[in-house]
Amino acid sequence: PNILQKMKPDDSLLVFIGPEGGIAEKELSLLKENGFIVISLGNRILRTETAPLFVMSAIVYEFELRKPLTE
Repeated sequence: PNILQKMKPDDSLLVFIGPEGGIAEKELSLLKENGFIVISLGNRILRTETAPLFVMSAIVYEFELRKPLTE
């Protein structure tokens, strides 16, 4: 299961979107030290204006549109 599928109803979600040039290793370490679960889009590089739309689409799909296969 992905990170969204593991969430419980009372869990909160905070998304950090880095700059188009990437996030430095020191910044990644700081995020991890503060409880962030770091994920990657692989080789995809999104503009900072469109990355939130991508993330929100995934969240909406997971929590509102995804239906169990047994329906």
